[in-house]
Amino acid sequence: VKGICYTVLLILMKATFFNITFLYGTHTEKPSYMLPYLMYTLFLYVFSLIVTLYFGISVLAHNTISGVVTIFLGQLAYVLVAYFWVILYSYYQQLEQKRSPKNEVQYEKCVP
Repeated sequence: VKGICYTVLLILMKATFFNITFLYGTHTEKPSYMLPYLMYTLFLYVFSLIVTLYFGISVLAHNTISGVVTIFLGQLAYVLVAYFWVILYSYYQQLEQKRSPKNEVQYEKCVP
């Protein structure tokens, strides 16, 4: 039990650190501070997808209706969370383009 408490505490401390860096990055428009949060949450989303599918399939083996509901609700929540992650990632990309507009083409007006 003691090891589980330490693990949960460590996960919460990491999440708090990444949330603070993300908020600082968005507030100051520094995308490099947003990247650790995006990578950490992407890892957590993939992990939660695997756990949800595993749990849903194990429940499905014992009770069909409960298993289907578990898988459906888990995937519905996962799609919503993935959508929010894409929104945050697109904001990160906008800030990256704002900081270094390398891909812009400059046009000059030539008058003969």
